Amino acid sequence: MVGTLVGALLASVPDQAVASAATTDDAPVHTLTVSGDGVAAYPAYDPSVERYGVTTTAATGGTVIVTASTSDPTGEIYVDGVLDADGSATVSGLAEGDEVSVFIVDAAGTARHSLVYLPAGFPLLESVTSTDGPLTPGQLMVTLTNFTSENPVLYQTVLDRQGVPTHVQTLPASIFGALDLKQQPDGGFSISKSTTTPGRTGQALVQLDDELQEVTRTEAVDLVNTDGHDSIVLPDGTVWLVSYEPDADPESALVHSIIQRIDPDGSVGFEWTSAPYVDETVTPEDPEYAHVNSIDLMADGDLLASFRGFSSVFKIATSAHDGFEVGDVVWKLGGLDSTFAIEDAEGATDSGPCAQHTARELGDGSILLFDNGSVTPMCADPADPDGDRVARIDTRILRFALDEETGTAVVQSSYAPGRFAQFAGSTQAVGPEEDRTLIGWAFSREEIASEIDADGQELWRLRDPDPAPEQRYFSYRTHLAEVPDATDPEVVVESPAPGEVFRVGEDVEASYSCTDRGGSSLQTCSVGEIDTSLPGSYDVEVAATDGAGNTTTVTRTYEVEYNGYTPPRGGRADAWVKLKGGAWVGRDVYGSSRTQRVTTSLPRPGRAQAVRIRLENDGDGPSSLFYGVSGKLRGFRVKSPSPLGDDVYLEPGERTTLRLTVVRTRKVKPGATLRLTVLLKPNEAEAWNLADEVMVRVRARR
Repeated sequence: MVGTLVGALLASVPDQAVASAATTDDAPVHTLTVSGDGVAAYPAYDPSVERYGVTTTAATGGTVIVTASTSDPTGEIYVDGVLDADGSATVSGLAEGDEVSVFIVDAAGTARHSLVYLPAGFPLLESVTSTDGPLTPGQLMVTLTNFTSENPVLYQTVLDRQGVPTHVQTLPASIFGALDLKQQPDGGFSISKSTTTPGRTGQALVQLDDELQEVTRTEAVDLVNTDGHDSIVLPDGTVWLVSYEPDADPESALVHSIIQRIDPDGSVGFEWTSAPYVDETVTPEDPEYAHVNSIDLMADGDLLASFRGFSSVFKIATSAHDGFEVGDVVWKLGGLDSTFAIEDAEGATDSGPCAQHTARELGDGSILLFDNGSVTPMCADPADPDGDRVARIDTRILRFALDEETGTAVVQSSYAPGRFAQFAGSTQAVGPEEDRTLIGWAFSREEIASEIDADGQELWRLRDPDPAPEQRYFSYRTHLAEVPDATDPEVVVESPAPGEVFRVGEDVEASYSCTDRGGSSLQTCSVGEIDTSLPGSYDVEVAATDGAGNTTTVTRTYEVEYNGYTPPRGGRADAWVKLKGGAWVGRDVYGSSRTQRVTTSLPRPGRAQAVRIRLENDGDGPSSLFYGVSGKLRGFRVKSPSPLGDDVYLEPGERTTLRLTVVRTRKVKPGATLRLTVLLKPNEAEAWNLADEVMVRVRARR
């Protein structure tokens, strides 16, 4: 199978190149394909899209074939930083989350793309944007599951708005082995995963670093079952957890919802139980009668808690105030004992929350929640709010304005696109004015997530287009956050090997590659020149940078010598250089001028710089040495009372001085640089390993 991405390059180049390409009829056309066993790719190629997902199967085996082209005959293709002469490269050894970088370099600039190798079975996702304006910035933190007991699969992943992962990890097979991947109020990231503590059940809160790797785990204190539906981590280290705890009476089948605050010192600073409210359940046949599924700290410090089993949201006092003691329920929104009469915007009775999830207080004091509805009688009947519960197979996204003085809750907005999420789901107010809503559609499966504006218009959606609805992936909750790329690029240098030896004058090319993970894509991969012109010890660097500015540099030291040559007793060249009034540079240093150079500048035409170069025989015998001065003059004039190339005869330790004067003429362009190289070498045959070199750099100041 082949995933094909084809299109014309109009936008994925530097700004100046974009303008040129956009106004030229013959803008270069690019193609990009990835193939392999069981491989597909998404989204379709678009010049403005940098990142693509590569879906795989077990048969793919970590190997794909990447083929790219440009209609520019002078263009070049680079795969993982390596020039690909025929535009096709086989990349092997890939693991989930690895990225293959493709650079297409031509007359329009450089188009950069990343192909993300996805775990076997990861769904091919589809996104649709329905607005010309910007979407709310950030990435989508999700735990994708297909929710099948026969073959449960779960992916901890962060997605861009095209549905392409910036981070992805396959978790141990379990229907709900992990929940609630999100950013916490302390700025860190967390997920709830199955406990590994002996004697405990449920989940543990797992705090993650910026690369989404586990840092620490926290579980409720002196309780058996920490639940993973929600958690809060504050900047001071305070942690809020929920728990589904069996009743202390072994004869009771009840499971209570517990909310616990663990203070920074590890002690329990607050604990609340649903036990006094068991008679308010709308699921009396379920031992887990309350089923807390979200908690949120309100602006006044109290706790907002959602209980599916009560079809109600409670405000719980965390401190004594206004006649309430710690742990008292200040008010209830919905349920059998609602504090508020619930009305729609026209004043008609509304059924209020039913089996809801993810209740949050917004900056203006309103309450936003995911109102699931239910196939069983859990919902209030608007025609008879105090009567028997009824079913409502319709999910709504609700915002409530509460008036505690009048005891009225008004539905400010209700978004109901005609779908039903039987369980799970999330809402998140996004945008600087909190006037947009990110929705995690959970078990409805029509969409994984969507973003709507204040008028209920869908701006964007993400879905699994699998034709079998029961196989579509969804997430318990969808959370929008700015997830940084904290992963440095990886540079692999195969040649030169550390300490590798080359012959003088040998033509050597580095063998290397650059890759990246983390979501911002590889931007540069560069290598320095391997200089073998003179014997000595040299360094070459390979450097990679990604879009977040993370950089990795690998330095390899290599040796250059004349293999097989044993120098006779005789000369050893040593050249040193200085500017008038400056210090000598290069004495007893041999080989390349890279570390033996002086630099100066001349401010205007007519100015001159005097240079002195010592030519010394550091050998153990007399020698005839050749010296030569070379370089592109670029309009500068070089004067010397001696020839600029000649032989000198020197005894061991004897030296002579070459005097040069560099003059800036009117022909020199401002900013031009003269590089004069002075080579000193014994005249014995093949004595390059006994040569020395210095350089003078003179710049015409602007």
